[in-house]
Amino acid sequence: MVLPCYHKFNEFPLGEAPALALYEENEALLSRYNLFMAEHSWAKKGPTTRAFSKSMDRAGKLHNAFQNIVNRRVPIRKSTLIDGSPMAEPDFSCNHLRMASKLVGEDLSPDPYSDLVREIGGDASINKNLVKKFITVCIGATSLNQKGGLMLECSRAKNTTPIPTETFRAMLEATEKLLPWINKEKIFFNDAGAGMQ
Repeated sequence: MVLPCYHKFNEFPLGEAPALALYEENEALLSRYNLFMAEHSWAKKGPTTRAFSKSMDRAGKLHNAFQNIVNRRVPIRKSTLIDGSPMAEPDFSCNHLRMASKLVGEDLSPDPYSDLVREIGGDASINKNLVKKFITVCIGATSLNQKGGLMLECSRAKNTTPIPTETFRAMLEATEKLLPWINKEKIFFNDAGAGMQ
C-alpha cells in the first residue's frame, strides 16, 4: 500500500523531491493531523499539505482547500462549523510586517500602516489597505527589478491599472524613513516572505 505524501515540491532542480529524511518528521505530523481531522465533521475539501518552492528554504506554508472557499454573496468560511460548533478564524494585525520585525529584533507601533499613511500625507489614494498590500508584496518580492509587476500587484482590485511610480516611490521612502531596519536587514526585495513562511 502506497501512503499519501502531504508535501509538494514545486520547481525543484530536475523536478525531484528532496530526500525523505529532510521532511520525514513533518510528513508524519501532517499524516497524524489529517487522520485526526478526518474523524471530524467540517468543510473538508481535501487533505492539508505543505508546499515548498525551488528549495527547502523557500516557504513551507500549510495549504488546504478550506482556505480557498470563496465568500461571494454569503460569508461561507465565517459560518462553517466543526462538529456542529462555530469556529474561529484569527486575524493578526500587520502580520507580515510584525513577523519580520520580531525576526530581526525590532519593535513596531500598534498601527504601523496608519503611521506610514500619515508619513506620506497629502495623497488621498494612499490608505491603509494600499500600504498593507505594498508592504506584503515588497516582503515577498525577490528583486526591486520586479517594480512594474509590484506596482500592478499593489493595485487595489484586479483588472486595474498599476499604481503610479510616484505612489510606489512615496510608500517606499516613507517605509525606509520610519522603519530603517527594513533596508538594513534586507526585508524588502530579498525573498524574505518565502523564508518567513
